[in-house]
Amino acid sequence: MKAFLLEDDTVLSSAIVFYLQNHGIVCKTVADGKTFLSKAFEEPYDVYILDINVPYVNGLDVCKAIREDDAETPIIVISAYDDIVEKKEAFLRNADDYLVKPFPLRDLEVLIEKAYLHRQLAKENQQLKAILARGTPAPRMVGNSPAIQEVFRLVERAGPSDKAILIQGESGTGKELVAQALHASSHRANKPMVVINCAALPESLLESELFGHEKGSFTGAVSAKQGLFE
Repeated sequence: MKAFLLEDDTVLSSAIVFYLQNHGIVCKTVADGKTFLSKAFEEPYDVYILDINVPYVNGLDVCKAIREDDAETPIIVISAYDDIVEKKEAFLRNADDYLVKPFPLRDLEVLIEKAYLHRQLAKENQQLKAILARGTPAPRMVGNSPAIQEVFRLVERAGPSDKAILIQGESGTGKELVAQALHASSHRANKPMVVINCAALPESLLESELFGHEKGSFTGAVSAKQGLFE
């Protein structure tokens, strides 16, 4: 297991690193939020440990920034203050746990193990759902030819992925059906799928349709409009 620690107290950070590494958890540490964010995604980590009161970018803002790109990796926030407002803010920013200093290092280890186990169970649950969904015909897609069966296999493999997928084909070959099948096979199947034909929109309206606009932002904008991305 690999942890990334944000802590500007060198005595405490050294103690945490020493303890965790003696218990099988490799721990990297930095002392300020700006450096932390610059390195957080250079390699995968199993848990982030964030002190709140650190230089440049505080731990709560670091937590928010991480969650904008990574909804899965557990985050444990640590603070010198048992502040209910601070604690609430940490959980609003999707931290998994909040620990008040000084704390027994064993307590931190327990929280890391708990958060890691919870995330692993969530991943396994997604994988099991994906396995159960395999073999289910793609929505509105039928056929027994080797070519269409290969399409079904590709949908099963690619659907659970979080990677962007480009579907190519001439008009009428079923690109939107494949997109719907991929969505149905993904872990976002219970969330909306928004379809838009960008080629049918005038260039002057494309930005407004995708991103929306506020009332009065340009001539003719008589009311606010929610964009399709939102």
